[in-house]
Amino acid sequence: MIPIFSIETKERIGELEGHAAQVICLKLLANNRLLSGSQDNSSILWDIPSRAIISRFQGHTNTVRTICVLRNGTHFISGSWDHTMRLWNLDSGQCERIFRGHGQSYISSVIELLDGRILSGSSDNTIKVWNPDSETCQATWEGHRNRVYSLVQSMDGRVVSGSSDKTIRVWDASTGLCTRTIRGHTGY
Repeated sequence: MIPIFSIETKERIGELEGHAAQVICLKLLANNRLLSGSQDNSSILWDIPSRAIISRFQGHTNTVRTICVLRNGTHFISGSWDHTMRLWNLDSGQCERIFRGHGQSYISSVIELLDGRILSGSSDNTIKVWNPDSETCQATWEGHRNRVYSLVQSMDGRVVSGSSDKTIRVWDASTGLCTRTIRGHTGY
């Protein structure tokens, strides 16, 4: 269940019910729609005002850990503990591509770069660069000593990654070189 709160009153005004297990990730879309990923191995596209399920996306064989809605507005990529990413069509509900390349490691973060390439962070301590049109891994960025949990791209094009190795790394998106390592966190 996903609770819905009023921004004005901060009171709970309803919920979205449809997943059979814990909800792990959410992405807000235009037109009052929400995309969720769950431990029930599925993603759901919701219409928030009516609280109705628009589409259910099934195909992963383990928890959906991360969701990235592409800028084209018609597709999203889900990353899973089943070691794959899947490219989904929001309108048809169909899986159009399956990306494999992190071995037996789970996918913890997925983003779309400004140039349209896809990045995935994984429990294999790497970041992989993907061509979304061909399912091919173009490069692997190495440097973290533990799981890569989060990725973001700044407006100037740099990529920032966070890891359970207690570091934040800044990467040049065009070369894949780590330009800075930031230390300061002391806990897991």
